[in-house]
Amino acid sequence: MKKTTYSKSKKTVTMSFGKKIKEGKIAWNQFLKVLIVIMLFVVANAKAQTQINNYAFNNTVTAIAKASDGSTYVGGAFTSVGEYCGTAVKLTSNTTSTFNINDVKVLGTVNVIVPNPIGGWYIGGSFTSINGVVRNGLAQINADGSLNSFNPNVNGQVLSIVINSSGKIYIGGSFTNVGPEVRSNFACLNSDGTIDALNLTK
Repeated sequence: MKKTTYSKSKKTVTMSFGKKIKEGKIAWNQFLKVLIVIMLFVVANAKAQTQINNYAFNNTVTAIAKASDGSTYVGGAFTSVGEYCGTAVKLTSNTTSTFNINDVKVLGTVNVIVPNPIGGWYIGGSFTSINGVVRNGLAQINADGSLNSFNPNVNGQVLSIVINSSGKIYIGGSFTNVGPEVRSNFACLNSDGTIDALNLTK
């Protein structure tokens, strides 16, 4: 360990560079730990306080779509929605919700939502079931909130959905198969959920 000695005002001072560097590393590590804790706290609170209009979601929102009837479809990693109230609220025995949520319970994350031109909407993501019924990665919800029989069965996650004027449904994401057919990250589907012959994998 290198030491340096010098004299100032008739006082001799000995500095240990090795010790100084070691103490500096300890201080820096402690600072990083504190910074990480602060960042995690901020992220956790941001997720817990996701807000759209007057509604508060208990986790991340990743998709929002506006339908022609004025409805707004929202998807993400949240599991409950409530009315935003800030950081304090008074609860009474007759408190009721002022908004309507159809009974569509998705098990997994919704990445994208696209309104269906004839009513309802399509959702894509990394989910595995809706209302207890198997739906992998892609599903169609009817206008009344019920689950449609549309079931292409994607073996990965869907990140984008586009519907063309003829009703063809194009999906993109991270997958290798749609149903029994090989489709690498892109597929074209018919409105009934069957797989179109278009195959960019070949």
